[in-house]
Amino acid sequence: MFSVEKNIACAFKIGMIFLVLGMILQGTGLCQERSPAQILGSLGIGTTPDKLALFLEEGLPGEYNKKAFIELAIPATQLAILAMQETSRINHKSALPLLIQTAEGRFTNGQKALVQYDIQKVSRSLQEARKNTLYDHLQYNAMNALGLMRDPSVLPVLQGIFQTTSRDLFKINLALGMATLDDPGGIQYLVDLIEARNRSLAVEGASTLSLITGLDVDYTQYTPIIRRKLTMKKIEKWWKENREIFRPRGEEILKRRLNVQTPPPPSLRSVREMIQAASNYGDVDNSMKSLDAREKLSLLGASILQDVYPLCVDEEENINIRIEALRFYSRIASREEAKAVLKKATHDDNPEIKSLAKELLKTLNRSEEKK
Repeated sequence: MFSVEKNIACAFKIGMIFLVLGMILQGTGLCQERSPAQILGSLGIGTTPDKLALFLEEGLPGEYNKKAFIELAIPATQLAILAMQETSRINHKSALPLLIQTAEGRFTNGQKALVQYDIQKVSRSLQEARKNTLYDHLQYNAMNALGLMRDPSVLPVLQGIFQTTSRDLFKINLALGMATLDDPGGIQYLVDLIEARNRSLAVEGASTLSLITGLDVDYTQYTPIIRRKLTMKKIEKWWKENREIFRPRGEEILKRRLNVQTPPPPSLRSVREMIQAASNYGDVDNSMKSLDAREKLSLLGASILQDVYPLCVDEEENINIRIEALRFYSRIASREEAKAVLKKATHDDNPEIKSLAKELLKTLNRSEEKK
């Protein structure tokens, strides 16, 4: 199990991924290697309650370690997020006004200076868009910190922003923060969101609903349509039966938010495990055995086609597994076998599978024409 410090850092990292900011910390290993306090301290930024508040108010101190900051290679604005993480971890109540101000979109001079520092690194034509993104980044994570601190005095603030904002990602985060303060006011919104056409939002809504309720919600970016529809029906039924009686339990929600477990690496004993691991292209350091899986699959080759075929055609299988299985099958099987599977997949209900099958068929046809 992670330490509380690392769990809080990971909770904030998840929030940034939701926003798709284009400057996320993927690959830096901050969540696994060092706590926010250690990172800030290495740059000469104080981590006592008063120093953290001063940094959020005024920005980088005059004596910060510029060389260490350059080597760290993260946006300056991210330092404010780290300060928010540490502030929520130590539950620094006197910093609440600063976090509230940021959550409401009223940024301090120090935060504005950090944003200004970052936008100078992009071309003039992109600076306005980057600036708005960075402010979203700050605002979102201030809301996150307020929810994690569980101070009842901030509930009206979160409720107020929830009622006035039109930003779905903000509302998802606010619904979670409100529930962590025992308020169910955002749950109906999350239930409705799971049925939305925008799948990325529906996935975040489902994940957040799971954190709030403790329900095992089968709805991820890789969940196929047939299972997503079943999940929606189950949630509709649950909410219809529990709408009047369900009340969030903030302490339990907070534990679920912080006790995020890193899944163990797969054993690679089965073909399905190998295909699933091989589909993880974000595993650049092989910590989840993705490189090992690709090597194993390459060595096994045609000998496992009979085990790969069911993964290609099973419409209840995870989409990432089917995509990787189809790529493998079209590469290793005979042209006739590959075409048969791909043609079947062009009629699949899942658009990702349908699109990939068409693309792979074109590739096969082009290679035949060259001959």
